[in-house]
Amino acid sequence: ALALDGGRILSWSFDGTLRLWDFEGRPLGVPMEGHTSWINGAWALDGGRILSWSRDGTLRLWDCAGRPLGVPMEGHTSWVSGALALDGGRILSWSFDGTLRLWDFEGHPLGVPMEGHVVPVNGALALDGKRILSWSLGRTLRLWDLEGHPIGVPMEGHTDAINGALALDGGRILSWSQDRTLRLWDFEGRPLGVPMEGHTDAIDGARALDGGRILSWSRDGTLRLWDFEGNPIGVPMQGHTDAINGARALDGGRILSWSRDGTLRLWDFEGHPIGVTMQGHTSWVSGVRALDGKRILSWSRYGTLRLWDFEGHPLGAPMEGHTSWVSGALALDGGRILSWSFDGTLRLWDFEGKALGVYSPFGGPIINVLPIAGESHRFTVIAANWITCLSLAKPGLQ
Repeated sequence: ALALDGGRILSWSFDGTLRLWDFEGRPLGVPMEGHTSWINGAWALDGGRILSWSRDGTLRLWDCAGRPLGVPMEGHTSWVSGALALDGGRILSWSFDGTLRLWDFEGHPLGVPMEGHVVPVNGALALDGKRILSWSLGRTLRLWDLEGHPIGVPMEGHTDAINGALALDGGRILSWSQDRTLRLWDFEGRPLGVPMEGHTDAIDGARALDGGRILSWSRDGTLRLWDFEGNPIGVPMQGHTDAINGARALDGGRILSWSRDGTLRLWDFEGHPIGVTMQGHTSWVSGVRALDGKRILSWSRYGTLRLWDFEGHPLGAPMEGHTSWVSGALALDGGRILSWSFDGTLRLWDFEGKALGVYSPFGGPIINVLPIAGESHRFTVIAANWITCLSLAKPGLQ
């Protein structure tokens, strides 16, 4: 689900429909019917349009009242994995059929189908307003112009499925793969530098850091730093004993990582450990947030949240109460934390970890909580089969 302008919420479902709601949880307009299988995603486009895509192999456009616009966007022969809006009023979609396609905002096809991948397309992004980058489960990346024509040669070198890619400053592309390597390319698809080797298991993520560094993390339990030529920087960041679920940069030149081993760790930009290992969770750490420049909030698969300082020391008591996987958490005004869980509850805590309240609307797993724009105390709560509005105007939950 996502929040739209005008105080509306858009949700989509395995039942093949989309629905609009107001911020009180009341339905708006009519159910948006037409897809014949579950919906994989949706976006709000300029001009008050809504774009949806589905496992039925089609995309559809809707107006802000939920009425269909134009014609169904048909052409893919397997489910549509993703889509995005491009400059110039174009829509790009990609599919498990191994192709990408371009459409206008009325749903008409543009250019030619972008064929070349022979297995499902795993992702795509727009580069520099002129090029499209795609990557697949079949070990290649490809570049296309905005008419759908290939640019340069297929970007070959990886020996297993590509897990992700991003554009770097200086006209470079970074890709990472199940084959345990990262690679750099120019915007014509030519390889740059040397393959970035060192990880001993699949690489699950990477990001660019300030100072021309690249950070990668892997199922081998390590993180590594590289320069923009692909050369390693510093030492491998070793210490985790299981796959790393994520990493991010913090203020003050620090890197925070979290893992399936139940710990978090801090590192400097040379890869050296900082402070102490952040131990306490009894199952993998599924998410983190940095709070107020002083605290780190983490949550776990087994229902606890914890607070830490920037040296890795625990703050306050473990935040216990959830009885299933914590789906997410966010910081609120007034030094409060809101968490939600697959146990069907939302819980409120202070910055010392003390419980302030619990709210269990209707049962069933809570998937996400979205702040309502312009209303700092109100939130949309999205569960597996219901949506409601939460107000935190008062100290408790209501």
